[in-house]
Amino acid sequence: MEMFLLSLLIIVLILVTDFIKGQKTHLGKLFIVSVPKMMSEPQPLFGTPCVLFLLSTPLSDVQVAIESHWYQEKSQLLRDSIRLSPFVVYDYTLNRTFNHQEDFGFVHSFKLEANKAFSLVVTMIDSVSSIATMMAVPVDSWGKVYFAVTLGHRISITVVTHRGPNLIFVRSSNKNFHLVINSQEPGMHQMYTISTAKSQAFVFATCNSSRDIGTLTGTKFSGELEFGLISGNCNASTLSHVCNNTSILKYGFGDIAAEMLLPYETYGREFLTFDVVKPSSGSFYFLVAGEDDTTVVITGGSTTKSDSFHLPTSGSWVERIIGISRVTSSKGIMVVHVRRSPCLASSQRSNEKLYYPGEVGAPSLSLIVPTALFYFTYIFRMPRFFSNFYYIIVIVKKHFANYLTLKGDPLKISRWTHFPEGQSWMFGQVEVKPNIDYTLTSERSFIGCYVYGHGQYYAYMYPAGYITSQINTKCFKDLDRMKEGDLVDNDCDGAIDEEYLNEKDDDGDRLIDEDLNTFLDSESTKFSNITSVTAVTERGSGVYTEFRNPIYDLDNLEDNPINPEVIVPALAPRKALDVSLTSEALTGFEPWSDWVCTRDCSKTNMIRIRQCQHNKLCDGPLSETRPGTCYFNTKCPNDCPSFRWGTNCIMSCENCVNDCDKFSGLCETCKAGFTDPATGCRKSCPDYTYGIDCKLSCIDVCSDDCLSRVTGQCYDVFEPWHEWHCSRSCLDTKAYRERVCDRSKPGSVCKGNKSEAKESNCYVEITCPNSLL
Repeated sequence: MEMFLLSLLIIVLILVTDFIKGQKTHLGKLFIVSVPKMMSEPQPLFGTPCVLFLLSTPLSDVQVAIESHWYQEKSQLLRDSIRLSPFVVYDYTLNRTFNHQEDFGFVHSFKLEANKAFSLVVTMIDSVSSIATMMAVPVDSWGKVYFAVTLGHRISITVVTHRGPNLIFVRSSNKNFHLVINSQEPGMHQMYTISTAKSQAFVFATCNSSRDIGTLTGTKFSGELEFGLISGNCNASTLSHVCNNTSILKYGFGDIAAEMLLPYETYGREFLTFDVVKPSSGSFYFLVAGEDDTTVVITGGSTTKSDSFHLPTSGSWVERIIGISRVTSSKGIMVVHVRRSPCLASSQRSNEKLYYPGEVGAPSLSLIVPTALFYFTYIFRMPRFFSNFYYIIVIVKKHFANYLTLKGDPLKISRWTHFPEGQSWMFGQVEVKPNIDYTLTSERSFIGCYVYGHGQYYAYMYPAGYITSQINTKCFKDLDRMKEGDLVDNDCDGAIDEEYLNEKDDDGDRLIDEDLNTFLDSESTKFSNITSVTAVTERGSGVYTEFRNPIYDLDNLEDNPINPEVIVPALAPRKALDVSLTSEALTGFEPWSDWVCTRDCSKTNMIRIRQCQHNKLCDGPLSETRPGTCYFNTKCPNDCPSFRWGTNCIMSCENCVNDCDKFSGLCETCKAGFTDPATGCRKSCPDYTYGIDCKLSCIDVCSDDCLSRVTGQCYDVFEPWHEWHCSRSCLDTKAYRERVCDRSKPGSVCKGNKSEAKESNCYVEITCPNSLL
């Protein structure tokens, strides 16, 4: 018996940017999604609950309205609202009425609208062996042009709309793909036309077809108005190999696969690809051109040489096994990670050789985010499925790795892997636990984050978030639209708000201000919207008043003659103003501290200080300030409740005996079992220690490590192992044994594994018992 389960996971992210009007990320106040067609064959359904997990911010309540839409409905089958209290998770279940058996036509859409921004992850479960996930794209980040990505078997693509009527054109990339839509049956490169009203969803698929048409990757979707696109497969499978014999290739076992794609406007020119843990079958990538005449270069992968190739037209694509690589392109492209089918194990029954998955995992699709669209904070929760492994992938620049936190604690990754020629980019993987809310934060830089899991017969993966700024469109320098923290490339240099992150004056205006000031309008003329600037000279600081007038390059007057009368006096000569905010004064000073916010929440400027060394002569200021966004549209730490601290109160010091400092987390004493009072007692006692200040020894009381770092309670003792035995699955050739913790003590806890597995020949030489068939 199979059951089709649709889960929607909604998470409200705790972010400063949630409050900045005009920002575009995976956060939004309005989402419209639909259930992609996933059933590979018509079959009776035993209920289709849709479980909504909703997590609010710690600052205030969030109100979410949920309703369904279908073109045949006179009224919504679903119309409800949910109120989210701080730190409370709600479950919300939809009924089976929303299932659809047709391969194409209008289907239900679901509209979720809130008074504050949240993010949405959709998890679909089609039996115990088929799982897919996708990060939903907010309506305000939709576009008018997309290119589909699918694998070759039983495709499934869904269009969702907000405004209407909307006319959507589909230019097929596959001459074998034929569907009758609005009485049209196109051939190669002919158009489908889909006419939709507002808040509708239209699906077309080949889930019930026995004919293999191949992939629809590169198929172009374009609309008169913005829309969303969900692309994938009802039952995706790829070529795989026989376990322990890579020379024998066969099509492997399938899984549902789906991804809600980002529009053409967000395509990037630099990507970082990677390998996931466990599977021997590995992964590959689709690279899809957004424009004609695109050159792509892959550095790294399985060879030391760069792989360069040409994509002649928009929608043209390649499939590459590239592993740990840096991908760059001359124009915007889309990159999608594809997990392969697992390797195939075999057993002999009579004269027939039977194949079954020989490892965990199954096909899945996941967008790879351009480095220009990396974000700095992600919240995610790993839903518990059957038997599973749960991981996150983190991508960060080397010199910012020490500024990462996970659940408020420093992120611990035992092994970092460097990307080739990637400007010090590196990535690491962390195994995490299900049903726990995780927050990954970078204090100094944008980072990439991907969430993935796999178990027997299935796998899933999705980006934990991204910026959705339109980096693949013409860059306009509009002074009226610019805002600090707008996540837009205002100076048209291909990077987003990078000055705060790298602490450099990239646009040459003597301010570190998120690309807001000087803009190059031609080879010789710059314009600035500055009204004043403080510049540090060799002997102190001076204030210069500037207006929005041309700034001429006085070093190249012969090449660019100008009229001296138009030069603003305060700007000439240029040499006098060519100073550095980071220049050191006399050597008697100690190095500058890092730039930090002050303890005054009414001031947005940042400050740094330095000390004069003992018995040394120093000449110059002891402190400097620079423009910043300290406490901009955020909750002041002074207003945090007890045992919360930091901007927006996102940090906890619950392990302190008394409340901590609201700005630093410093507390006087830690509770038993915890240490590091300088950072809110966030660390547990080291191994083999327990108690207050971690001064007590577990060896003294347990002759081994403690179960409890608080009380020093010892682990209980396991009873003897049971005999080795086969499992109840005839597809599993391994042998297993178990042991139990001391049954004489209710609630006993032992140190070590409760079960073990080893390679065996279960059900290889014997017939499977009828009771297990």
